[in-house]
Amino acid sequence: MAGARAIHQLSRVAAWASQGLNVVLLGGHPNETVSGRAYRMRRRRVWRAAYQALNAIYFWQEDHCQASHLADLRWAQEMVDAH
Repeated sequence: MAGARAIHQLSRVAAWASQGLNVVLLGGHPNETVSGRAYRMRRRRVWRAAYQALNAIYFWQEDHCQASHLADLRWAQEMVDAH
């Protein structure tokens, strides 16, 4: 159980870092990960390359960028529902 909690926390830290990179380096929205943005913008040439590269890095996931995009949307919906 403690191992699962640690993995969950590491996942949250990674998402936070990705959101930070999206804002600071790419001028994106603070509540969107780089992978989620790559999925959303995948029809544009540069983002298509990022989409393909990120999915290659996370090869064990069927479509990492799509999963990240959906997680970003779920988080946004949770915030809307909470307020």
